[in-house]
Amino acid sequence: LIQSRSFKFIVGGGEDGALTEFVVHEEAIAQLSPRLRSLMQGGLHESQTACAVWEDVSKETFKRFAQFAYTGDYSIPEGEKRLRKKKGGKGSKKGKKGTKSFGETNGSLGEASELQEIIEPPPSGEVISPTSAGFTSLGVFAEEPQMAEDDFLSSLKQREKYPEFAHVKLAANFNDINFVDALAPRDNYATTTEPSTSFNPKLNYSPILLAHTALYFLADYHQVDSLKHLSLYKLHKTLRTFIIDDMNIPDVIDLAKFAYHKHEGYVGHELRNVICQFMAVNALVLTFDEEFMELLGEGGQFVKDFIRFEVQRER
Repeated sequence: LIQSRSFKFIVGGGEDGALTEFVVHEEAIAQLSPRLRSLMQGGLHESQTACAVWEDVSKETFKRFAQFAYTGDYSIPEGEKRLRKKKGGKGSKKGKKGTKSFGETNGSLGEASELQEIIEPPPSGEVISPTSAGFTSLGVFAEEPQMAEDDFLSSLKQREKYPEFAHVKLAANFNDINFVDALAPRDNYATTTEPSTSFNPKLNYSPILLAHTALYFLADYHQVDSLKHLSLYKLHKTLRTFIIDDMNIPDVIDLAKFAYHKHEGYVGHELRNVICQFMAVNALVLTFDEEFMELLGEGGQFVKDFIRFEVQRER
């Protein structure tokens, strides 16, 4: 792998508004799938020039993609502190200031210089910590945030507002969906890239959800099944801990719009099932939100899928 030729990827033109160049070892990417090997070594223009242009892939998504190619896993964005919604705001549109655009998510993998740190192999016998490799512990909070008592009581009151919500079940329980069996071995940075097992009500989860989804689409298009399964596993595990309320509804609306509008006509059925089943479980709360109702009013494939899961609910 280290002795393979250098290959340049130019990414981000359509997503970031500016192109960014990354140079990687050809074999690190080519080994991920037959389709990528054909792109890089199959006699196409890209293989002859040792350069590929992916304008529809943001630089942050490509950093995680390259990290996965070299280590078998990828770091998760830290997210950002949620801005409180002003009282009297209409629907859930207030409080979305600061949310990243669909192609760009918060990340801390750094620029190309930090990416090079992934490439250099450790000296014999030396164990590299995630921090020394240029990655922070994004997947795990420094201290697992436990829900404060006032936040917990607030969540209980939220459930009391929607008493029917606690009794909603689906024919297939969302929490019982299993993606673990499909995962490839993850020996590198496994403890620093795992989604948190606790929910932080003060965190904006939109960058985190979109990061997993963007990688899913990239992996699905280039037939990288191992990354596809891993990103789906992380998305599902994050949603399992997600406690929905009127403050964080925009996070899941961003997720649905990213999956269905930005990638219209190209939504993997596994991803679609995870998103719509989660929203069907939380349908009662979502229908009180103006922006969600506007999303339903737009019609399209999302509405069809949402209704399909909604009618499967066991009451």
